[in-house]
Amino acid sequence: MAISPLDSNSVYIGGVNTWHSNNGGNTWKIASQWTNNISTLEVVHADKHFMGYNPLSPHTLFETNDGGVYKTAPDTSYWVDLSNGLGITQFYRIAVADNANYTLGGAQDNDTKIVRTTNKNDEVRTSGDGMECNIDYSDSSIYYVAIQYGNITRYVGTSGTNISRNITPTPTGAWTTPYIIDPATPSTLYVGYNKLYHSEDRGSNWTAYTKLFSGNIDRIVVSPLNSSYIFVLVSNLVWYSTDAGTTWTSMNNFFGTISDIVADPNNPDHIWATYANYTGKKVMDRHISDITWHDDSGTLPNIPLHSIVIDKVDGTKYVGTDVGIFYRDTVMNDWALYNNGLPVVQVNDMAINYATGEIWAGTYGRGMWKAAKANPPTAGISQIPYSTDVIAVSPNPGHGHLRVSTTSQWLINKQVDMRLINAAGITAWQGINSFDASGHMDVDMGKPASGQYILEVSAQSMAARTRVVILR
Repeated sequence: MAISPLDSNSVYIGGVNTWHSNNGGNTWKIASQWTNNISTLEVVHADKHFMGYNPLSPHTLFETNDGGVYKTAPDTSYWVDLSNGLGITQFYRIAVADNANYTLGGAQDNDTKIVRTTNKNDEVRTSGDGMECNIDYSDSSIYYVAIQYGNITRYVGTSGTNISRNITPTPTGAWTTPYIIDPATPSTLYVGYNKLYHSEDRGSNWTAYTKLFSGNIDRIVVSPLNSSYIFVLVSNLVWYSTDAGTTWTSMNNFFGTISDIVADPNNPDHIWATYANYTGKKVMDRHISDITWHDDSGTLPNIPLHSIVIDKVDGTKYVGTDVGIFYRDTVMNDWALYNNGLPVVQVNDMAINYATGEIWAGTYGRGMWKAAKANPPTAGISQIPYSTDVIAVSPNPGHGHLRVSTTSQWLINKQVDMRLINAAGITAWQGINSFDASGHMDVDMGKPASGQYILEVSAQSMAARTRVVILR
C-alpha cells in the first residue's frame, strides 16, 4: 500500500491487480490490470510486492511485482516498465540441445523464456509459471514447454499444441511436473503424474505404465545407455525399473530430502542423488545391485543442493546449491567451487551443451548463466580448483591465525586481497596481505565463528584462488 505524500486521501494498493482510491479508501477503482481484459487500461504484471513514492519526486509512484519494476504518475493511466536489463528472473528448469542456437528456461510467473545466441530473447506465452522444458535433440524446431501441475505444450516452430490433454483422464501432477525426451529415441517422451506415461509420437498419444505411485512423480531419469532402465523420484523415494516399466523396486532413503537424481552416463545400473539438507548427506550414489547408498558429500558446505548434472564426456559432476555451483572431476579428492563471476545464488537446474562446450545454470533470482566446462578449468564461471600448487593453509582445521603458502610465481612477493566466505556466501573477514619471497604469509583473522569457510586469495595478475578452511 502507498499513500500519497501530497494527498492523504490518494491511496494505491496492490494484489493481483493494482487499485486506487481518491477518498481515503471509501471507494476503489482498478488502476492497472494483469491481463488485457479492459481495453482502456494499462497491463502491468501481476502479484504486487511493494509500492512507494519517490521522495525527491512525490508525483512518481514505483511498484515492484513478479514482473519487475514499474512506475507511474498518479492520476494517470500510463505505466512504464523499467525492468529491461534486470537479471532477476527465477528459473525452475532450463533446457539446451547441441543442435539448437537457443536455450529454454521455465520462469516463476514469467512463462518460458527463449534465450538466443543472437541476444534476441523471446517469451513463450503460456499464461502461468514456466516449468519443465525440453528441446528435441534431433530437430531444434521442436520444443516443449509447460506450466504448473503438468500442462504441457509441444511447439513446432511457432505452432503450439497442448499434448497433456491427450492423456485421458487429464491428470494433475506436481507443481513442477517432470517430463523428458528419451535419450536414445527423440520421438519418445515420458511424463510423470501419479503414474508414469510414455508417448512414441512426441505426445500425440500416450500409454500409462501400470504402477500407481503413492504420490506425484518429482523427477524422471532414463539411462542414456539402455532405455529399459528408468528411475523416478516419488515422495522422497527413488523407484527403478530395469524392464522398461513393467516392474518397479524402491531404494531405501534414510538421509533426508532428495532434490534431484541423474543417471551415470557410463553405467545404466548407477544413479546419483542430491539432498536439500542443511546438515547431513549432500550427494549420494548407488548401484542397483547394492543395498546401500554411498556418501560422496566430501566437504560440501551445510546448505541445500538442488540439482546435479554429469558430463558424459569426462565424468565431471556439477551440483547446484543455495550459494552457486560446485564441481568434481574424476581425479579430484573433493568438491571445489565453480563460481568465479557467478552470483551467490540458488541454482535450480543445469544443463550441458556439448557442441559449444558450455554448462548452463538456471538460478532462482539472478537469471540464467553460462560458462565453459570445467576440463580444462580455465574460463567462464570456473573457480580455479583447490590445488596444492596454488595455495595451502595450515593448520587446517585451525583457528583464526593461519599460515597461507604458495608455490605460484604469480603470487610470491605479491600483495593479495583475501576474503573468508561462509556457507551463506557472506564475507566473514577480508584483508590485504603479501606473500614473502618463500611463498608464505601469516594471517590473523580474529575470531570468526566456528564452521566451514572458503578462503579466497586474489591478485591483479590472476584469477582468484580458493581453499576450504575449517575453523574451530
